[in-house]
Amino acid sequence: MDLTVIIPCKDHHRRLVKLLETIPQNVAVIVVENNSKHPVEQLNNYLESTFPNVKTYISHAKGPGGARNLGMEVLETEWFTFADADDLFLPNFSDALKLYDDEVEADLIAFPPMVTMAGRQDLNQKLMADLKQLMTAPHLQDYRAKWVVPWSRFYRKSIVVEHELIFQDLEISEDVSFAMQYNVYAKRILFSELVIYLNQVGKKSRYSDLSSSQIVMDTEVRRWQAKFVFEKYGIKLWRYPFYSKIRFALQQAKKSHHIKIFWQLLQILFQSTDREG
Repeated sequence: MDLTVIIPCKDHHRRLVKLLETIPQNVAVIVVENNSKHPVEQLNNYLESTFPNVKTYISHAKGPGGARNLGMEVLETEWFTFADADDLFLPNFSDALKLYDDEVEADLIAFPPMVTMAGRQDLNQKLMADLKQLMTAPHLQDYRAKWVVPWSRFYRKSIVVEHELIFQDLEISEDVSFAMQYNVYAKRILFSELVIYLNQVGKKSRYSDLSSSQIVMDTEVRRWQAKFVFEKYGIKLWRYPFYSKIRFALQQAKKSHHIKIFWQLLQILFQSTDREG
């Protein structure tokens, strides 16, 4: 399969090099610098001279969404995938490229991700269990609405072009709208059991550093996007039981050390239930 990896990058340059070392040289790579604190011209020259399959670009968008949009504009292959600069591809990535060719009958190929997070050794088991349930036919619509991370999936450029799909230029939750809309437009979803990607969530990750107000905004953006999908495609989203919503609100309030977050999140979550059935 001819595939391009699109990587938005802001400051994670050492880890970016480690990521590039995990990508086979027959895979095209687009690195889009996005508001790094230091000049990047010398770095880009180094990357292109060290990795012959890498092309570099510079974006001045607010967040990684705009950088990904630039990557999608310039890619030359029909199939592409996304990676974060501080993550890694796993050896199964090469196996997936050999297993699927350009003519595979699918609009989206979904792979289960592996995630590392301090103190959460159980996270991968939960993700795998959730994904396997969503992959079964009765829950396929739930997959379209709930699996909204952009990485660990192969996309078709023709779907993006036909439906004019882009990432919103937001600092957080910029991936939700794109992933949800692509899920809906992808009529043929192929699920693979190969684990090809390692998402490394550290203590200094972008999401772990959100302020209490950003957590609320992030949740509101996700709720709004869910409402968009519901209204446009009639997908029933909010099937979480009562106690799950309360537990989620408590977890976020504890993380932000602010009880106000608990009440704000409850209002958002239960408003969405009233509006969307």
